[in-house]
Amino acid sequence: MDEQIDVRGDGRIVLYRRSNSVNGVYHVRLRIPGSNGYKRLSTKHSKRRDAEHFALNLYEELYFHVRDGGSLNAPKFSKAFDAWKKACAKRKTTLKKGSWENTIQRVEMYALDYFGDTQIDKIGKKEISSYGTWRYDNYKRKPPTEDSLKRECTALHSFFRYLHETGAIRVTTEPPE
Repeated sequence: MDEQIDVRGDGRIVLYRRSNSVNGVYHVRLRIPGSNGYKRLSTKHSKRRDAEHFALNLYEELYFHVRDGGSLNAPKFSKAFDAWKKACAKRKTTLKKGSWENTIQRVEMYALDYFGDTQIDKIGKKEISSYGTWRYDNYKRKPPTEDSLKRECTALHSFFRYLHETGAIRVTTEPPE
């Protein structure tokens, strides 16, 4: 890094150009209060003013995302699912003496396809509701019954509880309306 610019003078937004860069594009390193690590990415701008504008807007977006319970580098649903599946394999039965294999299959069959590349901290009530609506119309053999959908929701709840217990996601309380 030949050129570094601390945009606000506090180390939270640092623009830089890579020494081996052919096109002179600025990159940004963001440090957001309340999160661990940094977010690094290309601004895709070679003009300093455009790069600063991009960086400031991204910082603000990420600041509010983290403040509202999000994460800078949250894993995708598919990666979190793999970790959950491995953790479940070590357990004998579910809380109600059911099979973890069935619980895993319920999430794997549809939710994994639906949420696969979505970051886990971007899945909220709205996205779960959209999944439920989508699920009514998307099935492999026959339309789902209410009982099937309840079992799938219970399995998803188990998955999200695991994410909360491992610290992958935070549960925030919403103010009353």
